[in-house]
Amino acid sequence: MSIEAIGNSTTETLGRLFTELAQDDRFTAGLRDSGISLLMEHSRPDLRIFVSAEGAVVGDGAPEYATLTIKSTAATAHELWLGRTSFPAAITSGRLRIFGKVAKVLELMPILAPAFERYPAIVTAVGA
Repeated sequence: MSIEAIGNSTTETLGRLFTELAQDDRFTAGLRDSGISLLMEHSRPDLRIFVSAEGAVVGDGAPEYATLTIKSTAATAHELWLGRTSFPAAITSGRLRIFGKVAKVLELMPILAPAFERYPAIVTAVGA
């Protein structure tokens, strides 16, 4: 399923993923233990998602600062969370940019495991 097939549900699917993850003890403990906060800035359509151990903020209310910022199109994020592309492939192709300390990026990768587990079911639930 492509992000285009999801259409206007982009905010719902990507936002729901991180809203759910913010309630997952394994995910929030990982963020807390590593001191990581994450800001995802998507384009086409524009969507900002901030997530930390304290919760998630989807939309314009997302803070400007996080220890790590990930920038990509919504389509790249969709492909990433479905497991159709990898972080290294998206980074080397220039479709994904990460800002922050490399050590924090390495700490983040295992913390994100629940995102890959949940996203396919969220896409299905949204009806895409």
